[in-house]
Amino acid sequence: MLIALTGSIGSGKSAAAKIFQACGFDVVNADNIARSLLENDAKIRLAISDILGKEAFEKDGSPNRKIIAQKIFSNKKLLERVESTMHPAIMKTALEGVNSGVRVVEVPLLFEKKLEGNFDLCIMVYCSDFLRFRRLRIDRGMSDAEIFARDALQMPQKTKAELADVVLFNESGLDFLNRQISLFISRLS
Repeated sequence: MLIALTGSIGSGKSAAAKIFQACGFDVVNADNIARSLLENDAKIRLAISDILGKEAFEKDGSPNRKIIAQKIFSNKKLLERVESTMHPAIMKTALEGVNSGVRVVEVPLLFEKKLEGNFDLCIMVYCSDFLRFRRLRIDRGMSDAEIFARDALQMPQKTKAELADVVLFNESGLDFLNRQISLFISRLS
């Protein structure tokens, strides 16, 4: 079984993924796959360099994440070109080796990129904008401009919740999120 785990930036997808992993699930993070592809896949690196310019990579060949983020989050056409290059490779890697059991794949832009058809079940992590923005400011050091720019590229949370098969609420801490996931797992069979 393939389960997609999604939610808006700062909603707690990673916290939920850690809980699933602690419960023994095979968990894959699409953002980590993207990082690995940018660091190690020559074809992807060349394509991204063609789209964003050579400054997208440092002299040592490592991705210049700050430049990449600045370019793609300020130019929707560049973002679309990068995503059309990255997403097929990310999904291919995320789905490799699933023969038995359950794999949870953390996919931030699941519904935005119409990837839900690749999964048996879609779970969305939801929390208030106030709390999400607070987390992003405090935990990730993001400015309001960065937060609003990235959030504007995502589907509204309400729409994601309507599209999801299951919605987990992440308003009151990890204990509550953990109890919801435990209840979900108990009903899987």
